[in-house]
Amino acid sequence: MNEALQLKITLQDLKPEVWRRVLVSEENTFCQLHEIIQLVFDWQNRYLYEFDVRGQAIGDFPQRFVPQQPQNARRLKLKDFALQPEERFQYVYDLGDWWRHEILVEAARQEAGSAVCLGGERKSPPEHIGGFWGYGEFLGMLEHLPALQYIHLAAWAGVKFEPEEFELEKINRALKARRDY
Repeated sequence: MNEALQLKITLQDLKPEVWRRVLVSEENTFCQLHEIIQLVFDWQNRYLYEFDVRGQAIGDFPQRFVPQQPQNARRLKLKDFALQPEERFQYVYDLGDWWRHEILVEAARQEAGSAVCLGGERKSPPEHIGGFWGYGEFLGMLEHLPALQYIHLAAWAGVKFEPEEFELEKINRALKARRDY
């Protein structure tokens, strides 16, 4: 029987923390895990990414971008590493803004259904913000802008940006729509 892994994915370098807890099948490839992370953090999957598991780079980008090609994220599955509870690995999204995530394996379960988000805290930073340092500046501007300027900045970031908002039902609808996880 296939196992499911309960993972806590935390964006690094942000205070307060932005994190998601997900349940994923160990049969998922690292490419599929990347896509799941994109959905639960409400990002657009526009940039390159890389995992670091036990010092092994795993990614999915053309040879011309890196001198040493990482292992193929489309072929390697989570089960290939026999990940254990309390084990940690890294995921970086957008090699320019360098959104670094720590992934903690919290538990292994005997149930392996579709991916599901079990919880989380706070809205993800908008893409194109300049990494964690740009996000800090963005939050500072939101706090101190007059109402009209806030409306324009919030519209750029996406309709209405509320940093403390977390929409579990919306995330799970997006995961359910993609039944290949």
